[in-house]
Amino acid sequence: YTTLFRSNEYKSYLSSGTEVWCILHPTVHLHTCSRLDLQLLMTFRKRVLVFIILVVVIVVCALLRRHLLSTPHAVASLQQKQQHQHSIRELIYKETPDLEKTLPQQFLPNTTNPCWYDDYNRLRCLPKIFLAGMPKCGSTDLFIKLIWHPDIISPFGGKENHYWTRTRIGRSGIHLVEGFQKPLSLNEHVDFVLGTTENEGYKNKYIIDGTQSLAWDHKTWEQRYPNSSFPPFTNAQLIKTLLPDSKILFIVRNPTERLYSDFLYFGTVFKKNRTVEMFHKMVQEEIASFQDCRETHSLETCCYSSERNSAEVRLFVGVYICFVKDWFYNFGDQLLVVTLEDYSIHEMTTLLKIYSFIGVRQPKIEHLREYLDHTKARNTRKKSDVLKGDMLPETKELLNDFYAPFNKQLSLLLKDTRFLF
Repeated sequence: YTTLFRSNEYKSYLSSGTEVWCILHPTVHLHTCSRLDLQLLMTFRKRVLVFIILVVVIVVCALLRRHLLSTPHAVASLQQKQQHQHSIRELIYKETPDLEKTLPQQFLPNTTNPCWYDDYNRLRCLPKIFLAGMPKCGSTDLFIKLIWHPDIISPFGGKENHYWTRTRIGRSGIHLVEGFQKPLSLNEHVDFVLGTTENEGYKNKYIIDGTQSLAWDHKTWEQRYPNSSFPPFTNAQLIKTLLPDSKILFIVRNPTERLYSDFLYFGTVFKKNRTVEMFHKMVQEEIASFQDCRETHSLETCCYSSERNSAEVRLFVGVYICFVKDWFYNFGDQLLVVTLEDYSIHEMTTLLKIYSFIGVRQPKIEHLREYLDHTKARNTRKKSDVLKGDMLPETKELLNDFYAPFNKQLSLLLKDTRFLF
């Protein structure tokens, strides 16, 4: 046993900024002394004090958080959220019983995609990445350049098969006149994703689904739920409920330009004789119909309406805020939105940003540059459509005015002025 005490015998040290501390050995009545730098001592004391304050703050915050979460309102809110998620799952399974029978209770651990083995010990996997939108915004070109990366792979059957939005419920396309057919089973969809042969390699590569209708297509919900005034669940809620770890990609462009490209590519009425004058007239009709809807209904109701929105001039698809907001609230930082304008000018930078978002290793810049230099843009405007020229100036002005407030809302949501277009 020893005693530590401060010595008063060495006064000369005190004036030089040091103190003398001695250890007394009681058995032999001897002591040893050493000098201690006062500045160092004060620095140490300050750090200890700051550390103690931080610990106290953390403890107080933890106790406060526990208290807040334990309040009746917080508990009720959490229970309500869980009940809502459970309710959505029940609705999904009621609409598509095949999902409940086929999906596992838990996916395999340590796999890149949501995978499982079925009763026949076959590997089953679904995509982890969804390039969900938007049509005529460069998604095909982006998809092809994303799967150039060795860790990203396309579904066996190709870019998209619209399973979650159409074939799951027996819808055959975007046009309601085509009606319903036999729904595609989940196992048939998995065969589209993986092929019919065993391929363990799919477990450790990111499968990307490029279905462009996933972002916005909720058609026929009125027929499936005639007593509802709004879809009981959206596509974003569907994917979040069943595949919660998914990452969602959007590529968008100036909605005015998107609509004209969409009209030239998808329009079916007088397809060979489409003119800019025809486009102008149809735009006027669609804007009038949408604004009429907005007088009595919410923006979301008008965007999701199957009956009001034309398949010829899909004006509502360019109201990006309607759909991005839903995916943003469901997926948060699991959502990334880029623009075609940025992608066209800064192709490599955009691709590297997306690779980082997905979580794959960054490729060697020289290899990516060489690939991009020797790859042409895909799915660009056909020669016959180019010959039709640009839309009329008055059409462009009309559309720019219509989309401007929605672009502003999107810019505010994503905190990025590039979405003002």
